[in-house]
Amino acid sequence: MRFLYLLSLLIFSCNVSAQNEVSTLYFGTTLLDFRHQPPLVLSNQAKESLECAASICDPQGNLLFYSNGGVSPTATQYQGGVFSPNHSYLQNGNFTDSGGCVSSFQGAIALPDPEGITPTNRKYYLFTKDCLESTFSGNQYNSGLTYSIIDMNANSGQGAVISRYNVLVPYHIISGHKSNYEPVTAVLDSDGEAKKSGEAGYWLFSYTDDSLYHIHFGVGGFNQFQKLVGGEGALVVSPNRRFMTVGNALYDLDPVLGTVQFRAALGSSVQAAFSPDGTKLYLISGTTLKQYDLEQANVLATVQNIASVNTNSKIILAPSKRILIYQESVSFIDGEIVCPNNLGVACGLDPANISLGGGISPSSEKPNIPAHYLYGTTTNCHLGIEQEQENSFSVFPNPSNGNFVVQLNATSTNKLTLSIVDLAGRIVRTEQISELSEKNQIEVHVSNLQKGNYFLVLDSEEGLPVTKVFLIE
Repeated sequence: MRFLYLLSLLIFSCNVSAQNEVSTLYFGTTLLDFRHQPPLVLSNQAKESLECAASICDPQGNLLFYSNGGVSPTATQYQGGVFSPNHSYLQNGNFTDSGGCVSSFQGAIALPDPEGITPTNRKYYLFTKDCLESTFSGNQYNSGLTYSIIDMNANSGQGAVISRYNVLVPYHIISGHKSNYEPVTAVLDSDGEAKKSGEAGYWLFSYTDDSLYHIHFGVGGFNQFQKLVGGEGALVVSPNRRFMTVGNALYDLDPVLGTVQFRAALGSSVQAAFSPDGTKLYLISGTTLKQYDLEQANVLATVQNIASVNTNSKIILAPSKRILIYQESVSFIDGEIVCPNNLGVACGLDPANISLGGGISPSSEKPNIPAHYLYGTTTNCHLGIEQEQENSFSVFPNPSNGNFVVQLNATSTNKLTLSIVDLAGRIVRTEQISELSEKNQIEVHVSNLQKGNYFLVLDSEEGLPVTKVFLIE
């Protein structure tokens, strides 16, 4: 059928832009350059990231180094440390005791020197957390949050780790050891945003004494350590620096003070990602992808089910400012939310099935990106076919329970073919329509379909197929 060709045009269009410093993502065994759409596979031979992945580029977007933390005492088959784009260790980049851990959950993040990057100052800081296993190794070397300094002007411009194993916040727990205390993240502070000199300051967030803490990192070094709230789990900051998820809880974030205030409980075992403008929160709970509107007072009341996804799917806001949906240890990315700033199904879920070029997606946790690099306000995304022929027909109610009406806005004297296609491109229903009701309506009953987004395609002899998106909930 002709619409199968046109389904390839159902790729939502919006500007592809990435802050150059994070334009290359260390994604499993793959290095992906998001200055291209779809992302360009630079290599499929990156070192195994397991649970820990950080990378950074120069201001022009050239990858400088990537890191999986360091060697794990229980997974010694994996190399750990700081690697060049050709996958060899940077000089002094082989991290063993106290340098981080390849199985540290969200356990590394890289930042430029707060003094600014110039031709004579190309220093970067890599923050790492030792893993739970380090606590029980033979010499019990869990050092908590440590940092290393990488000078890309050293070693004849090839880069070198010039300082490592610097303990910043020692490891300490109260109630019990948990891998959920391993995460670390960082985001630009309010002063860093305002300065035009290239200088910057950051808030670092992690856990100690069973609590979330922050510590400030700027031109003057490290200061303002403060415990904030009890908590554990993944740390996700919105790109506008107004919100933060701490495990399964949503908080308001103050980028001036680096403090948080409880907003809502998000349920258990959720995957979280914010939209680039920070106004929407996306969660995967079970096999349901949900969206929340953070601009409303009662966030939980704004929930919209966007689609059904595969079991154990993960989401991450990518440097392209699209949200990737993927599974662990596979050779492709399932799909993208192309316009995540938009409300409801207008966010544009595209079952892109992006190939990793022989590489494999992360086997456990996600890459760690400083959220401020992902900020963007683009909403100029649209379904090309729907916008061009948007008045051809409508679907109501939408969302529905699977029983809905297709209203044609003009009388058709030709036979119609109605097809329903899922987000993987599979035709799940097709039928020939030879007669319309007096109101030019077609009743459709597909309550047997799973909840989620679908394409409804009407094909006739009069012209091109016309497509709408509808939701079953």
